[in-house]
Amino acid sequence: MTNSDQSVIQYYQFTSELEQYLWITQKIQQLLAQGHSPGNLAIINRKHKELTTLASLLQAANIPIFYEKGQDVLQKPVVQQLILLLKLIHSLNQKDTLEADHWLPTILSLPFWELDAMDIWKLSIFAYQQPTLEGRLWFTWLLQADKVEVNNQKLAHPEKFQQIGEFLLNLANQAKYLPIEQLIDQIIDSHWPSWSDYDEEQTNTTKSRQTNFHTNFAQYYFHQHLNDPFLNGTIPIAAVDFLSNLRTLLQTIRQHRAKEVLYLPDFLEFIQLAEKNQIAIIDRSAYGSSNTGINLLTAHKAKGLEFSVVFIPNCNQDYWFGKGRVDKLGLPDNIVLTKDQENEDDYLRLLFVAITRAKDQLYLTRYTTTEDGKTLEPIGYLETSLQTLNIQPRQPLDSNNEITNSANLPAQALLVWQQITSQPNHLTVSTKSWLSDLLVNYQLSVTHLNDFLDLEQGGPLTFVQKHLLKFPQSPSAQAAYGTAMHKSITFLLSQRSDTITLEQLLKFFQDNLLGQRLHPEDYQRYAYLGSHNLTVFYHYRANFKLTNYQLEYDFSNQSVQLGQAKLTGKIDYLALTGITATVIDFKTGKPMSSWTGRTPQEQTKLWRYRNQLIFYKLLVENSRSFGSTTKVQTSSLQFLDAHHLSNPQPENLVLSAHIAEAEVSQLSKLIQIVYQKILTLDFPDVSQYPPTFQGTQAFITDLLK
Repeated sequence: MTNSDQSVIQYYQFTSELEQYLWITQKIQQLLAQGHSPGNLAIINRKHKELTTLASLLQAANIPIFYEKGQDVLQKPVVQQLILLLKLIHSLNQKDTLEADHWLPTILSLPFWELDAMDIWKLSIFAYQQPTLEGRLWFTWLLQADKVEVNNQKLAHPEKFQQIGEFLLNLANQAKYLPIEQLIDQIIDSHWPSWSDYDEEQTNTTKSRQTNFHTNFAQYYFHQHLNDPFLNGTIPIAAVDFLSNLRTLLQTIRQHRAKEVLYLPDFLEFIQLAEKNQIAIIDRSAYGSSNTGINLLTAHKAKGLEFSVVFIPNCNQDYWFGKGRVDKLGLPDNIVLTKDQENEDDYLRLLFVAITRAKDQLYLTRYTTTEDGKTLEPIGYLETSLQTLNIQPRQPLDSNNEITNSANLPAQALLVWQQITSQPNHLTVSTKSWLSDLLVNYQLSVTHLNDFLDLEQGGPLTFVQKHLLKFPQSPSAQAAYGTAMHKSITFLLSQRSDTITLEQLLKFFQDNLLGQRLHPEDYQRYAYLGSHNLTVFYHYRANFKLTNYQLEYDFSNQSVQLGQAKLTGKIDYLALTGITATVIDFKTGKPMSSWTGRTPQEQTKLWRYRNQLIFYKLLVENSRSFGSTTKVQTSSLQFLDAHHLSNPQPENLVLSAHIAEAEVSQLSKLIQIVYQKILTLDFPDVSQYPPTFQGTQAFITDLLK
């Protein structure tokens, strides 16, 4: 077998690493022009670092890619910045001013503050010139930035430094009692409200403790890249990674000692443990310009997969058999522990895995010289094996059938790389392509529908931010209370006999509320309210006399469909009597006595509530299990917050709805319109409507036209 253009295995040698990558890019272009499907091609490498470079080159050539990185979030610069800030806050909390001052120069240089570099330099010089140790502390002058002066020049923006200093001190004081997730929320500063199905009426006590200062952390790394209301542009992969890494970090925090409230020292202890024991927190999210693009993956990730054509770059001895950890043992969830040592057999097996992924064609490439002029050796095992097949290393100039202009390959490589790296955030993905991947198997819930339509809460783009992007935030105190109340009602009613005492119910509620990791003040407040309200409900529970009922009934697997719209939802209380059904939804918040709102806020709330009951009727009557025979005859809201009433009676805590067929027909039509707009990422411009209840209704009227 010779190393010809038609050979199953081809082996190429280049002068530089970048020439090698550019040749691979051009060869892939050639294969695609010949009719190869992108999803059948793969580049398999030992490490992610070089794959990122290849991803940039492929995207510059408009070649679709699919890349699942498997990143350790603790090694990501943005996460490291967050951890650094938390270390500084902890130092201030512990009154360790020297350690805090050690972190401060680096922290003030972080880009999201957008501080003037000359101002930072002036602060440094001014502090250094002070005669006392206390005077040399940066933090001393951070709070008195208006007094900083070097060569008769004051800071251009001393107010920014003072605001940052006050913000950090405020967080340091709050760190004594604020759960770690809420502390991280204030640093990340997403600006997006923590909406919840349960917090329609509550007062957000957590937000009242926050300052008006904004770090712009999330704005700098993510939000600014989604400023096109029509989502027609691209978003940097760095921004996609930021969102995904943040989610992974917070999910890991929530899993760590899940039933305890974690504070800043607990988090830093966890990070220290992970670093000391080389534990990685792995984010396995994928990205690409297409989920059928050229596959970029490591040899580990390639195990068990096969591709028609495979490229294996960097076939050098030091690269595949040099120092470095390459194997990872899976531990639960996102935790991966790396091994301390590996032998040559491990490296050889890894290379074998990569080579055997090719079904039809295998391209092996290497380069001979590093940037500093060091000569690199080929992989000895590989060279010997290829020689037995009469395959020799081939230069890209050996054939007239090679890639066009291959003689200029070094110059081309340098030019392309300069063009790519001269652009900030050079590796990007189409915003719509990225969001489309999030909509695979999408089902519409009534919460999604309401948020898409409700202009008081932002409308369609709020839907994107809240339900597609799912920007991570700690749950609000109200949402935590609502969750604990719903779980407690389900716990009580799931017992078909009077086996649960009031004391058991209240303990169940308090344990669940404790598990929500609330601020101590919030816990005390909601523990008191919940205990009062559950006591009232406990004594009135006999009103739920229906025998054939189901709690938290999930319709996600019921194949509910209106036209092309796929629906889902969960009904709190679904009772069946013959061919009729009763739907009850449990609500925290102020009980309502009628469907006529007295204020615009009540009108919006009641509109959302009524949509919910109509939506549930559609779920039941179009479901696989009930649709052919069952009709929803009774729909009502059961309010749980009896503390709003001076003398609560059962009838004062229920709001029933007579749902007309015209309402059902209109919402059914609206559901199908909204579903189609979501699926096609067609988010209407709502700037011409006022952000009011009346504006929402006008928006709905126009959608239905």
